[in-house]
Order: sequence, then structure tokens, then C-alpha cells
Amino acid sequence: MSVLSSFQRIRGRATPRIYTSILGIVAVLIILSGFSYYRQSRSALLSECSSLIQESMLQINASIDLTVDNILDISKQIYNDKNLYPLMESDYPQQFDTYSYLMKKLDQIKNSSRYIDSLAFYMEKSGQMMYQDYGVAPEDAFLDENFLQWYNSPGADITVADTHPFVHRGERKHVFSVFVRLPIGESVSPNGALIINIRQSDIFRDIIRHGEDSPLFYITDPNGSIIFSQDESLLYQKADELPHLQGILPGGEQQIREIDGVPCLVVARRSSARDWTYLMAYPIQKVYSTLTHLRFLIIGISLFLLLAGSFIIFQLISTAFHRYDEVFSIIENKALSYQNATGNIKRDVLQIFSDRERMQEQWDAVVPLFKEKFYLSLIVQRSCRETILEQAQRLELSLPEDGLILSVLKMEGGQKNGGSEYLEGLSVTGIAESVMSGAGCSFFCVETSYKCVVLAAAVQMEALLFNLNRIIEQVHSRLQVSLSVGVCDEPVPIEELNRAYQLALQASRYRIIFGPDQIILSKDIQNDAQEAYRYPASQDENLRTLIKAGKKESALSLLREMFEQLSEQRSYFATQQFILRLNASIIELMEELSFSSSQPAAPVNLQNFESQKEIWEYFCSAVCALAERAQKSSDSKMDGYFLKISSFVRENYAGSPSIEQLCASVNLSPTYVNQILRRYTGHSFVQYINDYRIDQSCELLRDPDLTIRQISEQLGFNSAKYYIKLFKDSRGLTPGEYRKQLTASFSPPT
Repeated sequence: MSVLSSFQRIRGRATPRIYTSILGIVAVLIILSGFSYYRQSRSALLSECSSLIQESMLQINASIDLTVDNILDISKQIYNDKNLYPLMESDYPQQFDTYSYLMKKLDQIKNSSRYIDSLAFYMEKSGQMMYQDYGVAPEDAFLDENFLQWYNSPGADITVADTHPFVHRGERKHVFSVFVRLPIGESVSPNGALIINIRQSDIFRDIIRHGEDSPLFYITDPNGSIIFSQDESLLYQKADELPHLQGILPGGEQQIREIDGVPCLVVARRSSARDWTYLMAYPIQKVYSTLTHLRFLIIGISLFLLLAGSFIIFQLISTAFHRYDEVFSIIENKALSYQNATGNIKRDVLQIFSDRERMQEQWDAVVPLFKEKFYLSLIVQRSCRETILEQAQRLELSLPEDGLILSVLKMEGGQKNGGSEYLEGLSVTGIAESVMSGAGCSFFCVETSYKCVVLAAAVQMEALLFNLNRIIEQVHSRLQVSLSVGVCDEPVPIEELNRAYQLALQASRYRIIFGPDQIILSKDIQNDAQEAYRYPASQDENLRTLIKAGKKESALSLLREMFEQLSEQRSYFATQQFILRLNASIIELMEELSFSSSQPAAPVNLQNFESQKEIWEYFCSAVCALAERAQKSSDSKMDGYFLKISSFVRENYAGSPSIEQLCASVNLSPTYVNQILRRYTGHSFVQYINDYRIDQSCELLRDPDLTIRQISEQLGFNSAKYYIKLFKDSRGLTPGEYRKQLTASFSPPT
């Protein structure tokens, strides 16, 4: 009523200009307040989104650091082991005991983390690289410029190399590597190194959620080059070369950039542990659309109020002196309408903030990853009970503290494609969890690699064996793959799962002895390596001799006999030593026979085989190839030697040469000379030279002026009587009778 009273007091003095000015100011204030409210809402919303993205990047940073630190801890198994120092100081590192010991160490590291792509042990003195999945090779066969540059320059003994291209066994990969100089912490100069290659795409597969609204994530090095990206084609480019990353700095203001027509909120953060910069572009298409609608809503309301104000001014001008009460009522109604409109805007903004719950749900999806990492830490490293229970409580996990029996489930066969193997691993995990849940026992299940699943359960041994057989049957029927199980049959407390894992893993390797779809207990193989193994060196030497002689069938027969003797022992240790020794012998033969450099060397790792049948087939094919190569080489050499022998006989047959003179001339043994002559002529050296003399005498008998004695002397015979005997044995006639036949055949008829 105070506003109405004011109008009434100035009734006689009011003019249209006053009303126009007042309503114009009101309209401008409405527009300015609307845009101010829009800017505040936009800023608050983007700040909230940026805060959530920063939290997500912090967790990703922690995950990557945890993965790298875990692998650094695992590598201590090598560089703290002084048993490997003699191997690095040797010119010929194939010392079988230490060599096998190192391969076991590398296998343990490889199996301890799914993110490790490959491992190598560099021995500077011998100039060789030992790869976990390949064996021994020259250092230039797997040349890594990043490793050589680091090794040949002074610096830290342990370093993490940024992402770089690496070609391994013909496949180009993008990895970042852990390099460790060996021996570490010693006063002597380093003479070796450990190389652990980590494939960045494997980490992205677990850490970054893939989907329609998945963010784009990048990591850059100090030079601004991209070293992590879902799109590998962007690796090693400068981040400033990408339009949506230009000018993005850690700690700077968040910015909205369009990527392929989709608005994204781009935020940068500096790594806390390494000189890396994390950048994340999070799609905010829905949020951005809501902000756009909000802006148009405010503009529309402001224009509506402006038009309404203009209409009110027109009404005031026409009725300024007659209807003040009606004007006041109109203004009051429009003000109420504005209040309702701004209330609707506020509700729309609050609805936008409710999207935080959706983002929180997406973040909750990362929690299983931390649970899986916790399970992995239980089996790959030893921790105190209090620490384990505290971490389990944080993750809201209920775990038994004692009486745990650990099993390692390994797949055999199936698809060779990495993605399919990954799906099979998930399926095996799902089948195991389903069976064990039905058994009503406390357990956990975690995948350590594409073909290996670890199951730890607090259950009686009889019940566990029953459920493991059910898991094997269901995996075989659903996935058409075999499953071998190694079990540490000694119940252990939760802090000793690492020791149980090593025992179960060792038992699972005996699947090559016991066959697929078997359950192997650690107690069954405890005494395996305690008995000394004697390699059949004499049979190996005979095998090499048969191969070099090109006798393929005899070599295969001897190889079969050696394998039958190996099968009778049922010993993994003996099988490993047998493969190592036989492999070394095969490689020496390859070098001795100048086998093609494109021929791959035989693998020395027993893990490359899944059965003794595969071992037999591999070495059988190697022996056949080498024997055929030796046979071809022997045939070519024999052709040349026979030509030399024939030439020597033609030039010296009249001088009564001995086989010793021939051997000295062609640099061969008498036995080998006779072997060549019998192969090409069917005769010994004496028979061959006598046959040649008889052939020459047939030409000399055509000359009637030469007597039989003269001919025998020219041919190198010591007596004419011996010549006549040999001639008759060869031609069935004496030389005189042969001459008469020649004379008769050329005499004219009477």
C-alpha cells in the first residue's frame, strides 16, 4: 500500500516520462540480475565438475603409482639376489643350475603382475639378453635405444622410463619400462641390468572406464609430449599440437573445449610422484545442454518482462491520470510472475547439481579395482596381519584370518587371441565364484594373468577338492578349455598367503607331467628336486652324430628312446634340465651346420609347453630339419670330393698310387674315401683304380705293336700275370683273346 500512496501523492505532478524511466530501470535490473544468476550458476556447476574430475585424476594417479611401485617392489627378487652375480660375470651364461634358477625368478616376477608385458636380464660381459618368454639371445636381437642410453650414462640405479615404442618378437608395442642396474648397492661397476616392460594399454583397460561418456585421458612428460593415451596414434605428439589441449596448465582455470563436436571440460593436474602432467577431458554434453537451456530461459524471461514492461508503460501513458490502482495491480501481478519464474530457474539449477550422484556412481565403479589390487597384494607380497585387516576394513571386506588353502587355476588351450583369453579368465573367475558361493564357505578369487586365477578359501581339504573338480568340469563344458589346478595343501594364516601362492604355483607347473584337468598337491612334488639328475650325455653325443650324418630315422629313434626314459621319471626338475641341455645341443648344431638365421632358436622355458607331447613335437621337428640340412650338405660335399678323387685317379693311375697318397691329396680319411667311392661306384679304392686301368687297357690293346707286358707296365701293374687275371675277371676274356676279337672285327672278309 505504500507504493500506492506514493502514486496518489504525486497524482497531480506525474508525467509519462517518469513512468517510462522507472520501468526502463526495472527492466534493465531484471536482465542484469538474470545474467548474473546464470554466470554464478555456470561457475558453481563447472567448479563442482572440476572438483570431481580432480578427485578422479588423483585416484588414477594413485593407481598408476601403486602399479609402478608394486612392480619396483617385485623386482627386488632379482636385484637383491646375490646368487645371480656369477651369471653376470660369466662369458658363457648357460650354466644350467644358475640359468634355470634365473628363469624361475623371471617367471615369478612375470606371474606376479598382469601389467608386466615382458622381462629381460641383460648380461654385459657375455653380451646377451635373457628374455622370460624367449630365452637367451644376442643383445642386438632386442635392441632398446632407451635402455642403452640409460645404461651407458651415469645416473640413478633404478629408473622408470617414459612410454616408448618397443618391438618384441615382431610385434610393436608401446611400453614404459623399469630399468635396474645390477649389482645394485655394490662398490663394483654394474655388469648387468633388469628390464621390466609395462604395456600402457593394459593399465588403461583397468583404470579408465570405456563407454559412451568415458573421459579422454592423457599423460605428458616434462617436454609436453604425450606418453599415455587411449588413442595410441597420439603418442609422442606435443600436447599443444592438439586444439583441445592448447594452453591447459596444471592449477589453471578449467576450460570447455569441443572435441569432435562434443563439449568437454578439460582439467590438468601435476603428478605427485613423477614429473608427469595428467590431463582429462570429461564430456559434459548433458550439463552443457542444460546450461544452454538455462541461458535461453533467462533471456526469454527477460525479453518477456521487457515486453510486459513496455505494455505497462503504454497503459500508464494512456491512463496515467485516471487508473493508478489498476497500474499498481498490474505491476504487482507481474512482479509475482517474475518471482515464480526465478523460482523455476533455481529449481533447474538444483536439478543440475543432482547429477553429482550420477558421477559418484561412476566413481563407485572403480572400487572393485582397489579390491582386486588388495587381493593381489596378499598373494604377491608378505604383510603383517594388522595392516591386512586394517585395509580389509577400509574396503568393507570380510576375510578369514586363519586356515586358508590357496589354489592356482591355470587354463590350457582355448583361444590364442589376447582379448578372448581375457574373457575366458573372467569366465573362469565367475565359474569359481559361483561354485564356491554355493559351497557356503568364506573365500576370495582374483585373476593374476590372462590364464591364471587364484582361489583362497577357508574350507576342509576334502570339500575343496570336491568343488575344484566341479570347477574343472564346468570350465571344460562351458569354455571348451582344460584347467589344471595346483594346491598348497597346507592351511596358512592370511599373512602367509604369499608363501602358499609360491608353493601352489610350483605345483601347477607339474601339469606338464601329470597332464591337463588334474589337481596337483604341493606335497606330491616336495621331493622332486632333491634327487640329482643325470643328463644322458652319451645319448646326446650319439644323437648329434646321427644328425650330422643325415640319418633322420635313426636320430628320431634315439630321441624317442631319450623321451621314454624321461617320462618314466615323472619329474618336473628332470624335464626342465633335459630341455635345457637338449636345447643347448640343438643350438650348437644349428651354428655348426650354418642353419639360416631366420630359423628361431629353441625356447628354453618349460612354461612355453603345455604337455610332453608338445616338447616331443618341437624337438622332433628340430631334429628332422637339422638332419635334412646335414644330409643336403653331405651330398653336396660328397659330389665335390668324388670329382677330386676321380681327377686324382685319372692323373696318377699309372704310378701305382696308394690310398694314403689319395687321402693326403684330398684331405680325407681312408674310411671316408672308401665310403664315397662305394656310394658312387659300388667299389673300394683298389677296385675303382683297377677298373679304370682295365678301361684304359682296352684302348691300348688296339695297338698291335704293344705287347701285353708293355701294356701292364704302362698301366702301373707290377706283373703281367696279375693284369691278365684282373682283365679276365672284368671282361671274361684274357687280354690276348680280347685283342684277337678286335682284330677279327676289323679284318676284311675273305
